[in-house]
Amino acid sequence: MKSGTTLSLYFKCDDELTFECEGMTVETSGSTSSYQIARIRNIKAANIGDDITLKVIKGGVEYSVTYNPLTYCYNVVKGTGYEESLVNVCKALYNYWEEAVIYFQQ
Repeated sequence: MKSGTTLSLYFKCDDELTFECEGMTVETSGSTSSYQIARIRNIKAANIGDDITLKVIKGGVEYSVTYNPLTYCYNVVKGTGYEESLVNVCKALYNYWEEAVIYFQQ
């Protein structure tokens, strides 16, 4: 349980964006022709269920987006039309988080 999880958020914007996330490293090196990508690295297993607020700066104006990595898993598990393998991965990630919380509370 020493490795971390990466949360990748994609933003469609023609202007250059900068990103900040209090206490966490944000990498922006990976961009596509249509999207700018903010990657928040090394999220500890016990923190996967925590909300993460990313500050997005465009032309000196600050915006923010708050996301919880388990939100995606919840939407997949409760949704319809997803492949069983993806549903199983999401359930496994949730179980991993639960066990990490218990492990690190000891």
